[in-house]
Amino acid sequence: MKMNKRAQGLSLNMVIVAAIALIILVIIVAIFTGNLGRFGVGVSACSTKSGVCKESCVEGETAIIAKCPENGQDESLTKCCIVVS
Repeated sequence: MKMNKRAQGLSLNMVIVAAIALIILVIIVAIFTGNLGRFGVGVSACSTKSGVCKESCVEGETAIIAKCPENGQDESLTKCCIVVS
């Protein structure tokens, strides 16, 4: 039996380039539609970093850069404090 060797498949390089192009396209769409900002708000929230919004941190805690106050909290809670291990 003779095999026909004319058939060509997609090269691995072409598949990788197509995947990278698709990722870049999704990021561009997210930027222009404004949906990327929603992601940033969630990541920068104090509670997502295991912190608590307070007026000042006590001994054994350190202030980190995060969004304080969070939704509905008192405006005087301006520091995001986490426990230092």
